[in-house]
Amino acid sequence: MSCILRIEGVNFKVDQFLEVTLLEPYKVWHSGELVTPKRKHESLYTTSGCNIDISAADFDEFHIQKSDAIKFMIDNYDKLLKLPKFGLLESESATLDFGIYTRMFDVGRQTDRFEPELLKLAGNLNLTIALSQYEPATREENK
Repeated sequence: MSCILRIEGVNFKVDQFLEVTLLEPYKVWHSGELVTPKRKHESLYTTSGCNIDISAADFDEFHIQKSDAIKFMIDNYDKLLKLPKFGLLESESATLDFGIYTRMFDVGRQTDRFEPELLKLAGNLNLTIALSQYEPATREENK
């Protein structure tokens, strides 16, 4: 799960959205539920939402993640346009989160770009874009 779509909002009717759109999340939560039931310090979700897997590409395959995200947005454009009808406010826009390996240990500057088509689709659907950088496991193991 290197690229996910995270949708959450205070009044977001996640179950109804998923029932109507037939999108398949790998995680669903509801406002008022325990975040982690097995922890000592219990906290509750303050929003309802879901996470949908957008790309199975690895963290070093950013170009594939972007292609998968474009395809997902095109294929599900009408479904994603319905988000406000299910209580998602404009200020609670959904987020496309791209997970990539950081290259900052090997280069002086890391630059990653998004294609105009991806940016236009995300903007038209009121989706924010996040780029989350992770340290490769092989580097962590060498510490």
